Amino acid sequence: MQTVNKLMDLPISGSGCLWATFSYREMDATVEFGYTDMHTDESCIGSLFFPYVITFRFWDEPHMPSNFYEESYDSVAEVSNSEWLAEIERTEPKCIYNKLWRRRHFAVLLSNCGFFELIADDCEFATRKANG
Repeated sequence: MQTVNKLMDLPISGSGCLWATFSYREMDATVEFGYTDMHTDESCIGSLFFPYVITFRFWDEPHMPSNFYEESYDSVAEVSNSEWLAEIERTEPKCIYNKLWRRRHFAVLLSNCGFFELIADDCEFATRKANG
């Protein structure tokens, strides 16, 4: 049975994200998003880095599944015993790739920008001021 655990809250104010971009290069993915810091009221850019991505999916907010993981709302969540990952592993050829790095199912719902899911090795968050 799959379970969902919140790994980290993102510092997004109640007004949500201003924009989001997704980029994928070689085997790594990055989700960058603009937001207003809820503590300082400054414009910031957040960056979520996912190394060794094997697959990803995205839904814009009006089309996202009704059963999205609530723990991922303006947060990073991890799905343990993921049904999606199990499905991928059933269909892929048996090879050494599955032993090279961890396979973790991450979910992130950025309010106003959509729902991102990735199977990746890890997730790292960084932030910077938008004007500096």
